[in-house]
Amino acid sequence: MHSIPTTTPASSSSIPTSNTGRKRRPTISATDYRDEFIGGVNRTTTQLSEYLKTVDDKEKSNPLFLALSSCVQLLSFTMEHFLPKECLIEKERRERSIVVEFLPESTKSLASQRVDEDYDHVRNMLDAADIEVRPETVFRMGTKNPSSGRPPLPRLLKVVLPRASSQKALLMRAKKLAEIPEFKNLRIRPSLSSAEREQQFQLRQEKRKRNDAGGKWVIFAGKLMEKAKVGDYIAANKGGRSAVNTPFMAGPSFSFAAIAPF
Repeated sequence: MHSIPTTTPASSSSIPTSNTGRKRRPTISATDYRDEFIGGVNRTTTQLSEYLKTVDDKEKSNPLFLALSSCVQLLSFTMEHFLPKECLIEKERRERSIVVEFLPESTKSLASQRVDEDYDHVRNMLDAADIEVRPETVFRMGTKNPSSGRPPLPRLLKVVLPRASSQKALLMRAKKLAEIPEFKNLRIRPSLSSAEREQQFQLRQEKRKRNDAGGKWVIFAGKLMEKAKVGDYIAANKGGRSAVNTPFMAGPSFSFAAIAPF
């Protein structure tokens, strides 16, 4: 078999040490720690799956191939059913939030004036989209970095709406908003967890690679698919859940007996 692709281990320098030289757990939030771990497992599973696709048929009885196949199945099943899920409160809040990119920041001298200007932009956006809600909160994410030596990009603007249906409606009307001069250079997207951002990044990378090879691939409904098949996917998913692109081992009826011996 070909050599197994290497994964990128966590740098030992990223783990703080005490005065006695013993390693301590990084001082990050439980949510970030979970998301980083899940992202690492996702990357490893993806790399192993891609590697297994390159193995010749005559080598698929090799014990190493069978062992790696079993590892991928177990990792996928563990990710689906046993790893801790995100806090339901965090999930509910994110499902009614959007992130606005490239919205210029106010140059007003007072912080309250800068906040009011961001609120005004969001209020205009909701008016243009004809959505009758007031945002719960509007704030810039991250901190300014004026010493970078180049004009900084505007910080992301996060908007938390009172209900998920308002978020969905605003995302659906984002293309129409782009026709209005005030919003034409903006990008409006849903708020994503670290694991979801990692997944989206991997999908974009794979789409770019396939299109560079002459294909016509798009990301639709969170999946990578050929552009010509998008219509079939929409038709198959009308009226409820469909078997289209059903992931392997989607249900909890997993059995260790299903794994090939090695």
